[in-house]
Amino acid sequence: MVADCAKMAVELKVNRFQGEPVMISDYECAYACSWALKRLGMEADPQEELSRLKDSVMAQEERLACGDETDKSLLALIKPYKVQGTHGEGISTLIRMGMEA
Repeated sequence: MVADCAKMAVELKVNRFQGEPVMISDYECAYACSWALKRLGMEADPQEELSRLKDSVMAQEERLACGDETDKSLLALIKPYKVQGTHGEGISTLIRMGMEA
């Protein structure tokens, strides 16, 4: 249930945000980062620490910034977010879900 809620929150924010979008959890970040990597044609390891996953996305910041509106919205969500350090199966599940988006 948490995974589905986080997935839906990211998709709503990417597709419908007005002004600055805000990401509120590591769960949302896990989904957003893996979805962004998938859109870039890259893989995301579900066992990767979330901070490293975010670093992988930020290493591709220029590509996302030059992408379509979805890519730009994902970047706007991911870039300012500070990873809290949540671990566990919920994070891994959301990384897998992002790769399947």
